Amino acid sequence: MLQQLVQRFLEQGLSRRGLMRKLSGLGVSLAGAQSIVESLQASEEAGKGLPVPGSTTMTGTGGELVMAQAKAAGAEYLFTNPGSFEVGFFDAQPSSGIPLIMGLHEGIVISMADGYHRVSGKPAFVNVHVIAGTAQMAGQLYNASRDGSALVVSAGMLDNEMWSDEGMLAPRPGFDQKEVPRQFTKICWEAREPQSLPLMLRRAFKVASTEPGGPVYLAMANYALEAKKIRAQIQPYLNGNCATNFAP
Repeated sequence: MLQQLVQRFLEQGLSRRGLMRKLSGLGVSLAGAQSIVESLQASEEAGKGLPVPGSTTMTGTGGELVMAQAKAAGAEYLFTNPGSFEVGFFDAQPSSGIPLIMGLHEGIVISMADGYHRVSGKPAFVNVHVIAGTAQMAGQLYNASRDGSALVVSAGMLDNEMWSDEGMLAPRPGFDQKEVPRQFTKICWEAREPQSLPLMLRRAFKVASTEPGGPVYLAMANYALEAKKIRAQIQPYLNGNCATNFAP
């Protein structure tokens, strides 16, 4: 229910007052509801290009923008089982300053990320391999969702809505990738425009870490990650703005 409310608000189908009223009906305290609404509004303002204190503008590949935003959002590690269709993402990782921790199966990757969150109280940054890795993480993602663990799970995506709808390691015709983990997350997105990647990632960090915490999922098209000379805003996490203090 919370997932649908957040999505309606972000798509301007629900007003601030309406969202506050719905959250109250779900048992969220007034302070908690205000925190959720303010953080979502701050994220939206950043996406519209409004000035955000401490933000910077950079030009790079889609993957470089993703890693820069993850660093600005406070990501300390990248938990992953790498794949070739995320090459734009992994090309940017070595220079990002975010160490890579590799697992040999997505279930192990999610377990490590979940453990990191439980110990540190901070959201864990994850990348899994397209549709196959997305499906293979399901068991441990279920556990993380039940325990309210703040995981920001990203994945590469082979777009089945461009050219042929039948592609290797792409969703089957008529289906989309974000639906696979939807029931085990607070919200899922698919990103196709490279300029949107930082906005969607910083929103993912905020939604995952805002109470009640839980996993979020962002599938990023491989061509968006590999796009070059993309200009976008990188927004830091600042207390009282779209940032949060992640300490328990």
